[in-house]
This record gives sequence, C-alpha cells and structure tokens, in this order.
Amino acid sequence: MEALLPDGGINGFVAYLDDPPAGWCAVDTRSSIPGHDCVDDTEPDAWAIHCLYVPPARRNRGIAGTLVQSALEFIRSREGRFAETYARPPTLAKAAFAFLPLESLYLNLGFARIDSIDPNDSRLRLDLNQA
Repeated sequence: MEALLPDGGINGFVAYLDDPPAGWCAVDTRSSIPGHDCVDDTEPDAWAIHCLYVPPARRNRGIAGTLVQSALEFIRSREGRFAETYARPPTLAKAAFAFLPLESLYLNLGFARIDSIDPNDSRLRLDLNQA
C-alpha cells in the first residue's frame, strides 16, 4: 500500500491502529485513472474514490468511514465539486470484492446512487457543494 504513495502516482490514505496498516483508500481525479475517464461525460471533473480496503479482522471499527471522510476532505482541499465511487449492494456482502465496499457505507455518508454499472455494482456520487 505505502509503496504507491511516495512517487506521487496515487493520492491515498493509509490508516493505522498499530502495525500493520489497518486500511487503505485511494482517491484521484476520475480522468487520471485508467478506464474511469469514459464512464460519464456529465461530470468530467469528478473525483473518484477508487480503492478502499480494510482487512476483515479490522472491520466494523469505523476505519473505512474515516478513510472516506479523509478522502472527501482531500477532494475539497483541491476544490473538487463531486466525489464518485463504486460499491456493492448488501445482497452481495459475502461476495463483495475486497476493494469494493458495500454501498451502505457511502449512502450513510450522503452519497446518492446514480446508476448501476452492472447488476453487481452501483456508482454513487456526492455533490460536495451540497454536503
């Protein structure tokens, strides 16, 4: 996780409770993430929280929410207007990909579901001018 941060290639946050790291969140402009720039032309300057991971043994402690809040503050500090992310519905909790959290995390932080990429993934957006 930490190896991605020093070269400036990815903006992200690493959470620590002790050693090893307790979680990771990556955030960047959507247009700078390969494959994300063509998703939707309505908000070309949207930022994306494109990776969020908390190891199973560290979950249910608020770490993921804290990482997302840190990412949102980072986006605001760069005058970002929108934050987007992808998530899984609760029905796929056990099958959730390690880096794709449940959508309830984002819905509880004020994100709104804007569309579904496929039956398993939702795209969510937060208007930072409204939040």
